[in-house]
Amino acid sequence: MKYKWKLRIILASHSREILNIQQISWKGAGKAQFLHPEDIVFELEDNIGTWVANQWTGKESPVGLVRSGQAFRTWIGFNQRYDDKYVRWWQIQKLLGTLTIKVAGHPDQQITV
Repeated sequence: MKYKWKLRIILASHSREILNIQQISWKGAGKAQFLHPEDIVFELEDNIGTWVANQWTGKESPVGLVRSGQAFRTWIGFNQRYDDKYVRWWQIQKLLGTLTIKVAGHPDQQITV
């Protein structure tokens, strides 16, 4: 399925160890409705630092290993009926939702956007 609007989030590991990502989940906030796969997937950059040039592996997975310094990205699709003024307002107000990342051996990490 193609989405008119996507929220794409790019993160990088600054841990000294390899992170074992076990699950990524999304909880929408307020009126913002999202459409996304049952398991939210992520994609690794080709080599450390290549995310700046938009170079990714092309392989999405719901679980995997992230090396120290390596970036990864994930996305959530918006309900198609919204136009950019609503999306932008929700973004400014931090009313889009919360991304939770479960990493083996670490407390869950939450990012509110």
